[in-house]
Amino acid sequence: MFGLEEVGLARSGVYLLDGYINLARLKSNENVTSESPRETPGYPGIDHLGFQVDNLEETTTELEKQEGSTH
Repeated sequence: MFGLEEVGLARSGVYLLDGYINLARLKSNENVTSESPRETPGYPGIDHLGFQVDNLEETTTELEKQEGSTH
């Protein structure tokens, strides 16, 4: 979606690229799993990310199709 290509997998998520920007979509954890601050419950991070699209209805339909996928 949004012109992002999946370019890698990690144990905790997926890496995406649009040709300019690398974006990591990481799963959040309910429990502390290591000493990494990122894996602490409630760790602050990006709450949301916005994209401007040409056709909202078409994009919404495509997102709904992909809802529930593993990525």
